[in-house]
Amino acid sequence: MKWKTHQVVTLATAFLVTKSAVNVCFAFLGSTFPDVIERNSGQEITFKNHRQLSHWFVIYTGFGLAVWIFSHYLEPHQSELSTLIEALYYFIYGCINHLFLDALNGSIPGINPKNHKKRWGKNIIKKDLFEFVFLLSFVLLSCIIYKLKRYNILYYLV
Repeated sequence: MKWKTHQVVTLATAFLVTKSAVNVCFAFLGSTFPDVIERNSGQEITFKNHRQLSHWFVIYTGFGLAVWIFSHYLEPHQSELSTLIEALYYFIYGCINHLFLDALNGSIPGINPKNHKKRWGKNIIKKDLFEFVFLLSFVLLSCIIYKLKRYNILYYLV
């Protein structure tokens, strides 16, 4: 999946959840982080150098759990740290959103990242046109949900 798709989908969903520009920016950074840390720039993307350990969900869920545990030991008056922790949650959200989208467009490592036979995902979005249609429909759905939330219509529907 292209970086633009990762970024737009993450921005749309993060904005639906929070109105904080800092949190949305951290989610945006997390949306491409698994690909950035692979260091494949200038190389041909192959199965051996893409979507391996950097796309293993356990790393991100473990980091999120560590941040959550740390946040429970904070004093209520430490607002600077709580803002940073909330931003880290959104960064992790961006990373996990990246993994979810990649699982729709191929596969990501399962429980054991070294076992290449037991990977998770389906190749649902196969071509650029399907990716564009998915992205467009996702953004339109996000806009509709935003308007429903803004005018409290969603409250009455649920």
